[in-house]
Amino acid sequence: MLTIKYNLLLFKISYILYNAHYSLQYYNGSATIDWEKIDDTMPADEVNYILHTRDLAVGELYDRDNGFKSYKKEKRTKILIHGFGESPAKSFAIPMLRKAYLQICDCNVIEVDWSKWAAEPYYYEAARNTQRIGHTVGEFLLSLGTNLSTTELIGYSLGGHVAGKAGMITGSRVSRIIALDPAYPLFGESPARYRLDATDANIVEVVHTSGGTLGFSRPIGLRDLYANGGQHPQPGCGTLDVFCSHRRAFLYYSEALLSHGRGFKARLCTSHEDYQLGGCKGPFLALANHNADKTRKGNFYFDTNSKSPFGKYRSSSLKLAS
Repeated sequence: MLTIKYNLLLFKISYILYNAHYSLQYYNGSATIDWEKIDDTMPADEVNYILHTRDLAVGELYDRDNGFKSYKKEKRTKILIHGFGESPAKSFAIPMLRKAYLQICDCNVIEVDWSKWAAEPYYYEAARNTQRIGHTVGEFLLSLGTNLSTTELIGYSLGGHVAGKAGMITGSRVSRIIALDPAYPLFGESPARYRLDATDANIVEVVHTSGGTLGFSRPIGLRDLYANGGQHPQPGCGTLDVFCSHRRAFLYYSEALLSHGRGFKARLCTSHEDYQLGGCKGPFLALANHNADKTRKGNFYFDTNSKSPFGKYRSSSLKLAS
């Protein structure tokens, strides 16, 4: 089996990925996480929250004494969670998703800033911290008094596992978790309670774009959507640029939000090969279809174009609001 190695100096990250095993090389040794020994609590002030709405010119930072001034409990709430080495300001995914959501819905969009605990080059520590951050985010949601049945958690990469833990802390009462290529290294063979799992929310939806490298190949949600088979390289990505494939998850999803799923029609099927051969008999599911209920479950497959607009069967391109 091909072993994909990425040099620490070249990519400024502290891990070497293996297709064959979930274990991760950390510096010059082998490292795995003993999840049982992690204290998953931390002071609430270690995580920041920024609220965005259509009425706010700039984001509102959460005040721990007075809460949000502009938060409207009667509106739907989207919680955006960044990945490793990012912050809401430094992330490509979070601003893109925020703009897309605010363009299509009059809702509360809250960005979770856990950048202090997700900093490069310490992937091993960031992976461990997903449990602590997720616990904190879950308690934040409970204290916020939000209607959990209209609240969605959207996490990219490591943020997908933060979302899973947060959902579990709420008693799995959040409406939906959307995990955009949730991180595989150090989580691949971890017990379900320490990573994203299908039971963490009413609906857990996973988008796969770099399976077997940075992301999962196997299904871990109620429904799993595989873009172009869910593997690296995605169309338009070079063989050596696995991060290109990883990022495609939020690029596809943002575009699907703006197109209301048009051009991203996935179909329930046994494999990507059968999908390409037209052998699937299962129902269709549009990516970013927030009206799809729990009866739509299983593995869904869809293909994309190699560059933006990524959606198929499109007559014109869609651009994010500036």
